[in-house]
Amino acid sequence: MERKPQNEFDSCISEIARKKLYQLFESMEQEHRSAYLFFDLDGTLIKAGIETPACQQTLEQYTAEHRETFEMFKKRIEHIQKFGLKIGICTGRGATFSRKIVERCFPKGSVETIVCEGGAIVISRKQYGEKAVETQRISQNVNQEDAHILQAQKEQIIAYATQTLQGSDEGGKEMIVSLNPPVPYDTNMPAFFESIKNFCARSGMLEHVEITHSATAIDIAPRGVNKMQALQEVLNGDMSLYFGDAKNDEEAMGISVVNSVPDNASESTKDTAKRSSSFGLLSKKSELAGVVDALWNVELYFRFVKIKHKQQSTPQSK
Repeated sequence: MERKPQNEFDSCISEIARKKLYQLFESMEQEHRSAYLFFDLDGTLIKAGIETPACQQTLEQYTAEHRETFEMFKKRIEHIQKFGLKIGICTGRGATFSRKIVERCFPKGSVETIVCEGGAIVISRKQYGEKAVETQRISQNVNQEDAHILQAQKEQIIAYATQTLQGSDEGGKEMIVSLNPPVPYDTNMPAFFESIKNFCARSGMLEHVEITHSATAIDIAPRGVNKMQALQEVLNGDMSLYFGDAKNDEEAMGISVVNSVPDNASESTKDTAKRSSSFGLLSKKSELAGVVDALWNVELYFRFVKIKHKQQSTPQSK
């Protein structure tokens, strides 16, 4: 019998999550509705910034360093898929890096959907034997006119950020522009952000784009790029369990049945999760280790619910 790894959850699954997971299981069993597990990447499955100017460590180096945890993660995914759950990624990263994560970090053929570039692009994947077939589309929520305007100004924005402001371009993205300030990031980000915002204003772009920033990067996106809206488009009435760590995950958490937050999550995200009517798991472990514990607890509860459901649906012999 497989032994439960030691974990440090305040409580394995919150009472709200138990009720929500039971409702989810009932919907899957009786109404034949589908359910997804959606994972953010940076700060959730991997250390934030890998393979960007903010962190020169490669994905290969990072996965080798945490090989045992990634193997356990794959095992948990394989087990939980047996309950009929689909697997997806929801990230601000570009399509190329997202595909790299899928191939290296997940069981073969397990990921069906990739929502990337913060919700700008949706990739659907089907596995046919050894071959994965993909269809890639722009999210229907993206303002097409604004997307064209941003693309026309993309080179000028990057040149201003890298040459005038001495920042860097993360690259690898099709619909949005991601820029890093000069190091140290925490000191230079405020002025860098204001300069980029002012440049967009002078270029007449401010009404066509949304500009946000994290601790290490600024994202410039056409209007309509939004993780929550892209998820709603993908789910189309289906349900989801969401794993995230940052402010840009909070709206997506609002439409999920149950949410899981690692210990390294921002305080804002932890507070949002705790206040949410769908809150589930708050780990005392960071990043992937916290995700693995959360998956284990969800799997255990699904096992329990499945047995209970089977007992309730079996007529008692006289």
